[in-house]
Amino acid sequence: AEAGKNTYATALAHGNLGRARRKLGGTHLPTAEANLQSALETFFTLGRAYEEMLAAAELVVLYRDQQQFDQALVYCERSQQRAEIVRSGISDERARAGFIATVSDLYANAVFCAMRAEQPALAFRYMEMARSRAFLDLLKNDEADLARRAATAIPTLQEVQSLLPPDCLLLEYFTM
Repeated sequence: AEAGKNTYATALAHGNLGRARRKLGGTHLPTAEANLQSALETFFTLGRAYEEMLAAAELVVLYRDQQQFDQALVYCERSQQRAEIVRSGISDERARAGFIATVSDLYANAVFCAMRAEQPALAFRYMEMARSRAFLDLLKNDEADLARRAATAIPTLQEVQSLLPPDCLLLEYFTM
């Protein structure tokens, strides 16, 4: 048990150091990346989805700021997956409201990185996920069941485009 506490504390320290070094920028970025990677893997090993989500989100920002959008997208997906795991365990309304603000940043970064990586279909997917997630968060009854069904019902950009007449423009906007 003591070793587990030390491992968790060390992972927290690596995450905090990584975040601080990321904010310093410049020559600190390689060390920031190593710290965040270490924290991410330790949190994964410990089964700490919330902390893993935060470490992945920090890596998204690190890669985004360096314009390494494809690399950022790897961690966008991971942070979004962990966010859904964490969300399913939140029952308190105030805690859920605070968590929703955190998750909206995850989606905003994902849309931005996908567009900058010239992957509009992926950006569309993230916009649809954010939109449907925001709607589900407004619903109170049977939200867990609705969330499971929504996860499999998100249409792709290609599917939506195939349903449109040739002279029709699909305009999607994203706001949180």
